[in-house]
Amino acid sequence: MKSKNKTEIINIITEDLLRYTSESSFKSILRTLRKNESFNFSFWFRLCSYENKWIRKLARKIYKNKCKKYNIYLPVETRIKGGLYIGHVSVGGICINPNTIIGKNFTLSHQVTIGSNKQNPAIIGDNVYIAPHVCIVENVIIGNNIKIGAGAVVIHDIPDNVTAVGVPARVVKK
Repeated sequence: MKSKNKTEIINIITEDLLRYTSESSFKSILRTLRKNESFNFSFWFRLCSYENKWIRKLARKIYKNKCKKYNIYLPVETRIKGGLYIGHVSVGGICINPNTIIGKNFTLSHQVTIGSNKQNPAIIGDNVYIAPHVCIVENVIIGNNIKIGAGAVVIHDIPDNVTAVGVPARVVKK
């Protein structure tokens, strides 16, 4: 995991914030941190990669407690670009392989697993929505502008600009 400087952290937290609210001021960050558990979780996840050792150490301690509280396994090594949105963090049940690569504007619902037994996890593009109870297995590539329906099991690559549903997941709408 590459440490990020102050500007990079502020930019990525702001991108996440804009998924929760239309404001991007420092005041709105503080207000949303207090009122929105999902953004609060995302905020501490982002601070875990800050270059300042003292802040990073504090953030990891807080983040670890939040992971336990919400039953979420989202390692700080997971590469997720800006615009992370976690719906219903309080429901939890999220498990993501640390080697997963995720693009911008990723929406993650509860009870989602992105796993790998052979350390070849998924690569997920930009603007992807994953509904509740989805399982993404092993070495798949999920394109850009994708919606994956509730309860789907993804075992094959999914091309850009489609909706996929079912077990195993199949494209139903282009």
